[in-house]
Amino acid sequence: MKNKNYFFKAQGLQLSFFICCIVNVIFTIVKERNEQLKIVLKETFGNAWFGQMVIMLLLFILLVLASRLFKNSRTIRFAIALPVVLIVSILVLFIFYIKN
Repeated sequence: MKNKNYFFKAQGLQLSFFICCIVNVIFTIVKERNEQLKIVLKETFGNAWFGQMVIMLLLFILLVLASRLFKNSRTIRFAIALPVVLIVSILVLFIFYIKN
């Protein structure tokens, strides 16, 4: 089997996804507790949730591009971490909205 040199490495995409999941949960909680941040997002993007999505998408793209700088990175195994990060993120947001 040939060793293909892909433009984006899988571990860079996965690591970017994990960081964005964690930042998104924190950003959501901060946004919901800080009315001024919500107003700024709404005035800038027309909708606070849309603004948050645009910011997270830009963060993801920047992280993926930054991960290209590490060409000799070892393979990182995320098979177990992916469901854990998703479940913990969902639980944190669920608990936050239940308490508020």
